[in-house]
Amino acid sequence: MTLRTLQLLLLGAVTLVLTACGRQYSVSVNENVLFDPRARQVQVHFDDPGLQSCVNVRLRQQEYESVDQLRILSCSYLEIRNLDGIEVLRNLEFLDVGDNELVHLDALRRLDRLASVRAPNNPLDDISGLLALPTLTSAILTGTQAIPCSQLDQLAERLGEDLLRPVQCAN
Repeated sequence: MTLRTLQLLLLGAVTLVLTACGRQYSVSVNENVLFDPRARQVQVHFDDPGLQSCVNVRLRQQEYESVDQLRILSCSYLEIRNLDGIEVLRNLEFLDVGDNELVHLDALRRLDRLASVRAPNNPLDDISGLLALPTLTSAILTGTQAIPCSQLDQLAERLGEDLLRPVQCAN
């Protein structure tokens, strides 16, 4: 091997290392993106990592520049325990939080454009947050065993057949 060939190989290796160091990588756990510097820098923070990941992914997928553009959010199977801070998504109209670990939906009461909520298969024991939403037109709450039937009856008065409720409180 000549000196010239060795120099070219060394130059190639240095170029490869420098190029790789200049790249930005995302960090994910179980295919849920937790951090992605390549995404637009929309600044929003939630205490719940599942909710944070869901919002980050949606913002990146839609290439939104602001959370105000977010109208639909689907966050099933992300082990979400609380929705604290979700009020920053003030234009949200549809929310899917099915198959998570939510016990209440209180944070939703501040979303004055939310029309539809899908929250089946959560350990919900209180839906007063939904009762406080004047814009709510439909809800799916099947598979939630601990919601008081009185709250479901109250919600059914407003939503009628647009409420899918747990079997134990079905009329």
